Amino acid sequence: MQPGRRILIGAALVVGLLAMGWFAADRWMVRPPSNPDPICAGRLLPPALSGGEAESLTIIQAQARSSYAIPLPQDYVIQQVWVWDAVGPGEKAGSSVAIRFVPDLVLVIQPQATPPDWEETLKGAGPLKRVSDNAIAVVGADPGYTLLDVLLGRQCPRAGALGWWVGGLGFTLQSNTLSLGVLLEIARGMHPVLPLPADLQAVVATIERAYLLEAQAARTFDLSEFPDVFSNDPRWEVGEATIQTVRELTRNPDLETAGYLDYKLAYYSWWRDGALRFEAVHATAEAEGRGLTVEESRSLVDETGRVAAPRRADPIEEIHLDIQFVHVYGDLATVILDDGPFTSEKTLVLVNGHWYIAGSKNLASHY
Repeated sequence: MQPGRRILIGAALVVGLLAMGWFAADRWMVRPPSNPDPICAGRLLPPALSGGEAESLTIIQAQARSSYAIPLPQDYVIQQVWVWDAVGPGEKAGSSVAIRFVPDLVLVIQPQATPPDWEETLKGAGPLKRVSDNAIAVVGADPGYTLLDVLLGRQCPRAGALGWWVGGLGFTLQSNTLSLGVLLEIARGMHPVLPLPADLQAVVATIERAYLLEAQAARTFDLSEFPDVFSNDPRWEVGEATIQTVRELTRNPDLETAGYLDYKLAYYSWWRDGALRFEAVHATAEAEGRGLTVEESRSLVDETGRVAAPRRADPIEEIHLDIQFVHVYGDLATVILDDGPFTSEKTLVLVNGHWYIAGSKNLASHY
């Protein structure tokens, strides 16, 4: 399994299912079909299906109705798909999705603007437990425990479940027979494989163009098109560490605010100046048939101790981006991708019909 495939769990904030309400019988429930108690025996119940509000669609139709790229598990066959209207701001109608797979797996995706307080949930959650001791906890329950069914008024066996939250979406995997360890591996292998709707494609197109422009800038230092893909947007503030980096790169210690476009322009301008200085001193030393003097070597180090790399001289190869997560909510979007060296999360903003990258953070390094 490639490291980038693990993003939905390994680099996402994982939440307790009880906090999301997904253990409640009036939400989503898979009850073991082999349960000898006929009153507790049941099936997947979409919360609005009985009222006629949830629709049964094909997976292609569900993707077209969704505001995010639907990730699918490997080696499981889709049996049925439901969609129903989300309540989150900026969501498409039908943005909540539930998918039953064979053998014995259910995936539920629901828009949720902020992650629940799963740490508090774990304190008295009963069947919930951590599946991992990593810094990012994975939380769920093995199948077979019992919980009060508020609709039936009795204790009933429940399916095993695993839940997490990332980029404004809550995810749940449920199974009557699969352990938490197996559900975790399934979650790590989930990946978007369906054609994206046009609005999601537009978000991805901005990111792909940004990668190409940066590849060109690393060779030509032409930054003229950076404002077409990067933005200083007040809806997304960069961190203090990024602002400090901009202060240092621009030699402006009094700078109070900066955006992501400021950061990109500052970095590539600093790189350009250092690379041109590198080329000049090496050209002089080569023309005179000698190595660099101590003074020339010191001139390549800036005030903070940074040394700019030479400009890239290799040809630009085709850029491969493994897009793992896309969610558009109103005029904001979250994208998680693996570009080879890093898995990162991009935040984009919509301005006058065009998407711009307003922030980025690395989630994992693959060096």
